[in-house]
Amino acid sequence: MVARYYGPNEDLGLAHFLGDFEGDTLGLARTALTDTPPSDGAVFRLHGALLSLLRAYLQRRAAKLWREACD
Repeated sequence: MVARYYGPNEDLGLAHFLGDFEGDTLGLARTALTDTPPSDGAVFRLHGALLSLLRAYLQRRAAKLWREACD
């Protein structure tokens, strides 16, 4: 999905990504972008940064809780 929407225009994706956060979460999002390797066509920086942020903030049980809620 990241490749489809933001692949050719990654700067727009980064602006949307950073625009959704504030305070400490914005700082963590910026750090995640800094620590994520640059996009190379197969791997996208925005995708890696979002995964890092989700891993930092989601509870370990979040996936299980989501599946149970959907059921």
